[in-house]
Amino acid sequence: MADIFVSVKRKLTERKSSSSSESNSPEGKRTKDENEDEVLRALNMADDMAGKLDKIIAQLRKLDSIETTLNEICNKVAKIEGEVKKLQSDTSLMDGKVKGTETKVEEMDKGLTWLNEQVEQIQSKIKKMEDTKEKEFSELHSKQLYAEAYSRRENLKFFGIPETETTSSAEQDGGDTHKVLCQFINNVLGFEDPANRIEFQRVHRIGKVKPEKPRPIIARFLRFSDRERVLRAGFQLNKDTGFKILEDFPQEIINRRRSQMSRLMEAKKAGKKVSFSRSEPDKLYINSVYVPA
Repeated sequence: MADIFVSVKRKLTERKSSSSSESNSPEGKRTKDENEDEVLRALNMADDMAGKLDKIIAQLRKLDSIETTLNEICNKVAKIEGEVKKLQSDTSLMDGKVKGTETKVEEMDKGLTWLNEQVEQIQSKIKKMEDTKEKEFSELHSKQLYAEAYSRRENLKFFGIPETETTSSAEQDGGDTHKVLCQFINNVLGFEDPANRIEFQRVHRIGKVKPEKPRPIIARFLRFSDRERVLRAGFQLNKDTGFKILEDFPQEIINRRRSQMSRLMEAKKAGKKVSFSRSEPDKLYINSVYVPA
């Protein structure tokens, strides 16, 4: 637009120079000069306005560019806001799920706590049952031992009686062992004619043959009274003789009695009355009072 005003101004200037030679009157010259000056001033003003207008147009173009950029920024902001809202929505859903999960976890914890309590109760019941069963088994086992001990109540074991050369060959019928035992009861214990006065159901040696040590003799008496008389006589034997007479008990009963021998000896030294029960031979009584093992 400024180029157009420059071109018009140039033409007016050229026209002024050509017309100056045609008019020689002062009035006409003054009038034409004044008109041309006014036109030139107007064109100059228009020229200035055109420059300003160009600047305004350039600034408007810049504003358009800024507006476009601003619109793009607004669109991006709107997009980001949308993503933020979606994220907030997802977070809300996630929080709901997390809360739901926490609730389920709490319920599971409560369930596990209840189960643990039930398991502990069951384990406690099982422990009580096991203790009861163990106690019952122990009592039953002891009763079985007592029954076995009772079945051996007519038996006595004799230790230290030498073996003869014919013992092994006569072992099956026990004839030689019976003869040796009767001689021992006669010669060592002082019983008169035991071969005819004491009857045995069975007499034999037990264990493996050892040249350096005679095997024990186990004898089953026909009458319990004879067994008791021989046992009491055995209590009087001197330890230096090497002979020993014991009741025939199961090995576990023997072990139980041995574990209480220290208390039995202390009580004897103190002048107390001590004894083991006949029906329950592992139970020790001191002055007729039962002493737990």
